[in-house]
Amino acid sequence: MLVEELMKEEYNAGKEDGKAEGIVSSIVDFLSDLSPVSDDLESRIASVNDFEILKNLNKKAARATSIEEFEQYLTVQKY
Repeated sequence: MLVEELMKEEYNAGKEDGKAEGIVSSIVDFLSDLSPVSDDLESRIASVNDFEILKNLNKKAARATSIEEFEQYLTVQKY
């Protein structure tokens, strides 16, 4: 049973990682509609490990009127 539980945990962790990568990609896509996204900004976004925070950043990116606005939000929120 222990092996099955470990495999399930690894599977779920991989699934969450895939979801997080998808959200990071979505954020970058939204921001790319405004202006080119720097590697530094993309790295900052990708370094966020909390799934709920990524979902909130995705909403912010969708509503942002400029890359600078989004970057300022990241700075204020300390991401």
